[in-house]
Amino acid sequence: KFDAITQEDYYRMAAAFWPGPVAARDRAWMGGPTAAELGYDVLGWTDITTAPEPLRLLAKGDPHRPQHEVPAGSFSCVPASYGDFAPPSHDAPTTGRRLQLARWIASSNNPLTPRVIVNRLWQHHFGVGLCSDPDNLGFNGPRPTHPELLDWLAREAIDGGWHLKRLHRLMVTSDAYRRASLHPIRRLLRRPIPTTRSCRMPAAAGWMRRACGMQCWWPAVSLTAASEARVFGSRSPARRSKASR
Repeated sequence: KFDAITQEDYYRMAAAFWPGPVAARDRAWMGGPTAAELGYDVLGWTDITTAPEPLRLLAKGDPHRPQHEVPAGSFSCVPASYGDFAPPSHDAPTTGRRLQLARWIASSNNPLTPRVIVNRLWQHHFGVGLCSDPDNLGFNGPRPTHPELLDWLAREAIDGGWHLKRLHRLMVTSDAYRRASLHPIRRLLRRPIPTTRSCRMPAAAGWMRRACGMQCWWPAVSLTAASEARVFGSRSPARRSKASR
């Protein structure tokens, strides 16, 4: 996701789904439309009217304090594609708001969607995204390490028809991918690492796998060494006999 949107934008997005069955309905359909309304015998969501009641902004979310009407439309944070959704034609079976929402999300004028996609693909291959927090790709999150590269990959996603296989190939055949040899999450490697002895413990090994993505080294112990030294806190029979004297 990106930064928190404005209250107006929240209601603009909610209005895209407002023509659906938002009122109390038969629980057998989990609040959704019936098979007759949907046209298929499946659970789904669809507009049930072409002229829904207006959705009004609620002051502090209070349903008893409705404010002005909010039309369905795109986010104001994307000025290039900002605007209200078009009303349905006279012969349309639904309002068409969800279709217009889907087209806005995948629009070439919407820079939000491709940036999120390519950042997660980069994280999949390199271990960490160009923006290290893929869930907060905005002003409130960490800055991208290479913003120009993020923009270029986003443009490649759009120009390539949103084909992800093409982007996968582009990343794994890049010089950066073939050159990488260190674990990308270096900030975790700066944390205290368990000593060689503690690495023998399963708990420490599990910590290294979870925190650093590392495989713990388990040293081989010969039978001779095991019979003459402590092994995981236990004593060999020879040492126990000496201690009992």
